[in-house]
Amino acid sequence: MCKTKRLSSVLIALILVFCLAGCGSSSKPADTVKGFLDSAKTMDFTKMSTYINPSNSSKVNDMNTKITSDSVEKNLLDYLKTQSSKMTYEIKSSNISGNSATVTVNCKYIDGSPFLKEVVAEYVKEAFASAFSGSQNTDEQTNTLLKNIIGEKQKSVTDTYKESSIDIKCVKINNIWYIDSFEDSLANAVTSNFLEAGKEIASAFSNTTPNK
Repeated sequence: MCKTKRLSSVLIALILVFCLAGCGSSSKPADTVKGFLDSAKTMDFTKMSTYINPSNSSKVNDMNTKITSDSVEKNLLDYLKTQSSKMTYEIKSSNISGNSATVTVNCKYIDGSPFLKEVVAEYVKEAFASAFSGSQNTDEQTNTLLKNIIGEKQKSVTDTYKESSIDIKCVKINNIWYIDSFEDSLANAVTSNFLEAGKEIASAFSNTTPNK
């Protein structure tokens, strides 16, 4: 199931882009959070990278290049761009203590879990059918298959929303506020719940892998 593992690596790469991308210079922690979320709604990686603690952004450019240059990653990213634009948020509070702060945000965003699970399930079904027929797809054929599945599921899977209250940790460095701690709850909000879905899919494959 090396092709399935490849799809899992695509999801991890997408998630890491959001987790390592950095945030824009702001005089208030709430402004930093607002700037990041507004940039996330358009998947503007360059702008998003100005809002995260600079010490966490060294690998952003490499991963961004990888994701936007591969056809499979690009199709998943196109889906995320469409869905992220539908995210809405409201900053509820901002508590500052010295050079640290916690900004609480209520977010409403697309739950991409059903879409992602259907993409993986359909791909696994097609991969098994191909294996049992004795044929072996090339990388190009696999990419085309995944691209077609992603396109089909975008049309057939109905959008559902999730809502969550998120506490975002910020830190002041050289008089500029940055998002310091990129928790799973925030990652899920800006990736249409792909982080949670990816973990569930990985767990499912792990539980079905025969012991040697």
